[in-house]
Amino acid sequence: MNTNQLKAFEPKIDRAESSSLDVATVPVDNGITLNQLNHVSQFAGTIGRVNLTKSDLCDALATQILVDMEPSAVLLCELDNDKSYKVTASYGVNEEWLSTAAGFSLDSQLPVSDVLKVNEIMIVSNDDNQETSVINYPNVSAYLPSGSWKSLVIFPVKTSSGIVGAVIVQTEVALVADEGIISFISAVANLSSISLDIWKERRISKVPEQILNEQINEILTPRQISILKLISNDMTNVAIGKELGYSHSTIRHETMRIFSKLGLYNRGEARDLYLKSFAVAS
Repeated sequence: MNTNQLKAFEPKIDRAESSSLDVATVPVDNGITLNQLNHVSQFAGTIGRVNLTKSDLCDALATQILVDMEPSAVLLCELDNDKSYKVTASYGVNEEWLSTAAGFSLDSQLPVSDVLKVNEIMIVSNDDNQETSVINYPNVSAYLPSGSWKSLVIFPVKTSSGIVGAVIVQTEVALVADEGIISFISAVANLSSISLDIWKERRISKVPEQILNEQINEILTPRQISILKLISNDMTNVAIGKELGYSHSTIRHETMRIFSKLGLYNRGEARDLYLKSFAVAS
């Protein structure tokens, strides 16, 4: 990913015209305010300098980029296969909720399922008078980490290989899906996608050599090594749980920790790295 792609998102602001105006409320191109443009510019600079992890991305969205929306939680959901998706990183979510959050079906009546299907931004309101509201998704609160929210902002994220998931932002501010907010979220979505693509490229270029040098035995716990071995045998989390005597939830979260420690993106990469590492070790 080159710097020209990042420069495309840098705002061009007429400082002479805007110097006497309220930065937070002045609408410029496509209804975006100067404050929002500053957040976009900051985000573009950050991902150009820093190798953000998925958790770092969620943290940056909540505490810097979308801070004016007062996010109470940010979830990164990634496609697990062509029928389901799962939470792979988060901000403002406790471990207890994560331990109970299993994978979600793309056929479920949830806004993120529709976003992944149609590849469009969605804002869901907790106010029944809004066009897209909880009336459209009556069970959505049961699938969120907190029952208190005013709006949900959901946008798709992509890498060079295509759409890989979506980000859910649970806010304490009531939002209206006007031209300005959609344009702002669209810029944030594009930059989030670039961030994930950069992370993926850096991981692919750097991690395998490091893993082979340090050896998996020094990085993972014995239980994680056992799980990784069974993943390399193409076993599902349910089958691994039965084999090792753990719950499906435990295996799922251990698998996420394995992927995070090794910088892996999917089960195929986990299998290949395990086989390659132990072939070298032997």
